[in-house]
Amino acid sequence: MSAIRVRFAPSPTGSLHLGGLRTALYNYLLSRSQLAQGNGKFILRIEDTDQSRLVPGATHQLIRDLEWAGLPFDEGPGKPSSVGPFVQSQRLELYRKYAHQLVAQGHAYKCYCSPRNPSSAATTPNSTGYDGTCRDLSQKQLDLHAGQPFVIRFRSPRSGLNTFFDHTFKHISVDQSTLDDIVLLKSDGWPTYHLASVVDDHLMGISHVMRGHEWLPSTPKHILLYQAFGWNPPQWVHLPLLLNKERKKLSKREGDKGLGAYVSRFRDEGYHPEALLNFIGLLGWTANRNKEVLTVKEMQEQFGLERLHVSPAVVDLDRLDWLQKSHFSALAAASDAALVRELKQRLMEAYPEAIPPALLSNAYLRDVLKLISTRLHRTADITHKSPYFWLDPDFSSPTSDAAQLAASIPNLPQVAQTTLDLWTQPDNWPANAAQVNEALPRIAEQVGMSKNVTMLALRCMVTGTRVGAGLADTVLLLGREAVERRIRKHVWIASERE
Repeated sequence: MSAIRVRFAPSPTGSLHLGGLRTALYNYLLSRSQLAQGNGKFILRIEDTDQSRLVPGATHQLIRDLEWAGLPFDEGPGKPSSVGPFVQSQRLELYRKYAHQLVAQGHAYKCYCSPRNPSSAATTPNSTGYDGTCRDLSQKQLDLHAGQPFVIRFRSPRSGLNTFFDHTFKHISVDQSTLDDIVLLKSDGWPTYHLASVVDDHLMGISHVMRGHEWLPSTPKHILLYQAFGWNPPQWVHLPLLLNKERKKLSKREGDKGLGAYVSRFRDEGYHPEALLNFIGLLGWTANRNKEVLTVKEMQEQFGLERLHVSPAVVDLDRLDWLQKSHFSALAAASDAALVRELKQRLMEAYPEAIPPALLSNAYLRDVLKLISTRLHRTADITHKSPYFWLDPDFSSPTSDAAQLAASIPNLPQVAQTTLDLWTQPDNWPANAAQVNEALPRIAEQVGMSKNVTMLALRCMVTGTRVGAGLADTVLLLGREAVERRIRKHVWIASERE
């Protein structure tokens, strides 16, 4: 079997979305699968022939998203290769050469008809149709048009069946009389998707074209182009649609708060890349083991085209949250270095210059992750919902959540003073969780409150929150200096009010 060479070929017209990331992932997995036998190549190609829709900086952002996701490409922009460049706008002469070659061979023709928005007809999956006015112009008619603008159209067969095999949708036959004479080269000399993708896939040695379902109707046209050039076509793999919970096609703008199904949204919200890849990896493919939580390495070991789904996949973000919890807990328990770095970066961005260096040490951050990972499962949640691991709670503003919670708890100053009286005695500061828990009934009895309310009072003073990580473990992790300072603040606040 020839080497597996696959490509992810997005257009830089906006941010990378879940559908695009899934296409990239499946191509990457195939290049690393057992079928590739260690010789597969994953190629990134930028298809920027529709200049009117380009978004400045989109290519850079796209590469950044792939790097964040952990999907490194072997060949592509910025990497040396004998088959580059990998940006289509840098390959225009190649496309013009091959378009005119087809004209010379009779497989294509020049069309001088008045523009009927050929650019849009040529760059969408389904052609808008053409009546063939210029298909069979005589030489005399061609001479009359000399010097006039033209497009180059493919001369599609008027009869016969176009039959091909797709790894997802199996054997497909199309009546060739239904195929339009698609535009290959526009009047401005720029190629359409049909010509550029076929030329590039051949010259780059692509073995499998794996792309979205929306391009399935274009495949018969591309096969005809391969035949006209005398080239062997690649193997075809079209991926099932992604649907939202209402079973409608997933929009790029789909999602909570209007943030959409863009990869950047999930990165910014603190989802781990492996959890996101696990999630989209199972949207259209089934692993061959009875296991749903998978690393990328496990997916590539199991990946095969025979397990791709035909039916559309429903994007359920609740499932993503469940996978995020599983991945995050495992990474936190293993003190994953990348997770520690991510948490540190988020803290430095959220609270610049406010956190003592000791509380940003890798050792301390690892301890926080292990403690909090049973409750919170994204680094963004930790920085916003559990800032008390780094900052004293703010009771100065009466409208703050911490101040309002404190105001709702009876006898808070008495709990503070009683706790200090007990714990600040010589050799009496709790050294383990058991000693913290043993102190709670004693404090509750002395202030005449239930154990649960006493625990809430102590949590409020130490963290400023009603719920959080285990109170005893939190007290021990914060250490005596921070805990005593926070409790003593409530004794001071009470004395100021008297």
